[in-house]
Amino acid sequence: MLVSSGTAEDLARALDYDPRVIRLAPEGITPEAVVDAVNHLVCDTYIPKEKFQEGIDGLKRCIRIQPENTLPYLTMAELYVAAKNAEEAVRWLQKAVKIAPELKSKLDTYPCYAPLRSNTDYQALLAQKEGHGKSFYYLKMLAEPGGMREDFRMISSDTEKLRQMLLTRIKASLGFYALLSYGQTIRITCYTAGEQTDFVDIHPFLNITVPGKLTASFTEGGTPVIKGEDGNTATDGYVSDLLFEYRAYDEETETVQLGDWEGQLGALTGEPLVLQEEVEIDGVFLTADRVYELESGEDYSLEEFIAMTKEEN
Repeated sequence: MLVSSGTAEDLARALDYDPRVIRLAPEGITPEAVVDAVNHLVCDTYIPKEKFQEGIDGLKRCIRIQPENTLPYLTMAELYVAAKNAEEAVRWLQKAVKIAPELKSKLDTYPCYAPLRSNTDYQALLAQKEGHGKSFYYLKMLAEPGGMREDFRMISSDTEKLRQMLLTRIKASLGFYALLSYGQTIRITCYTAGEQTDFVDIHPFLNITVPGKLTASFTEGGTPVIKGEDGNTATDGYVSDLLFEYRAYDEETETVQLGDWEGQLGALTGEPLVLQEEVEIDGVFLTADRVYELESGEDYSLEEFIAMTKEEN
C-alpha cells in the first residue's frame, strides 16, 4: 500500500520498514529522490504550517534511509529554529558538521540559522577547530543479542553523571534481570586527548540487594555470585523468575551499590569534553551528557532519561 501510493512520504515510510522496497517504487525513484522530496515537503509545508512533529518524523525516516546525507540534518535544524528550540537546532547542525566538516564555514550564510547567532553553542560550533582531541569517559551497556536486546551509550567528562545513568538503568524495568540473569556488558572506557587509554568492567564494583530475597556481587571476571536469603547460592531458575518482574524503584531501601570505578581509571587529563560536543565512537555519533538507546534510535538528556525511567517503573 505504501509503495503503490507513490508519494514521497509513503515511500519514505516503506523504506523505513525495508530498504529493499525501493525496487518496487515507480521507475526513476531512488532513495536520494525520496529524501529530497521529503525535505521539500518539510520545508514547504510542515515548517510554514508549524506541523513540527510530522516534519521530525519524516526527516528521521530520511536519516534512516541515508544516514550520511546531510540534507535532512540541516532541515531538522531549520525546523527546530522555527520551533524556537535552539538547543536541538544546534545539536542537529553538529551532527551535519560531523558528517561533512566543510559545512561549518557555510552555516552562517543560511538565513534560516540567523536566529542562532546569539546562541553560545552555535558560536562555539562555528569557532571549533578541526582535529581537537578531548578527554572523556565512554559508557557502554549492552545485553547480547537474543531474547532481550538493549544497547545504551553515553559519553561524559563528569563521573557523577555516568553514575546517575548507570544506577538509573540498572534499577529500571528488567535492569536486575539483564544484569544478573540474562548477561550484560557494562564497560567504561577512558579517552585522553581523543585516544583510548584505559577501560574498566563495572561488574566487580557492583553490589546488588533484593531485600529479603537475595544479594549479589561479582568476581573480577564479571561473573555474578548470587546468594539467597539463607546465604546459599541461588539457582538460576529462582533468580530468573524473581527478577523478570522485579522493580527496584519500588523498594524503600537502596538496592544498588556502585564502588569506586573512578579510582581505577583515574582522573581525566587534558581538555575535557563539554556539553553539546560530539564524538564519533564505534561508528556512532554521540553528544556529551546525552543517553543513547541504540536499539530504538532515541536519545535523551540525562534528566529526561531519569524522569522517563522512573515514570515507566
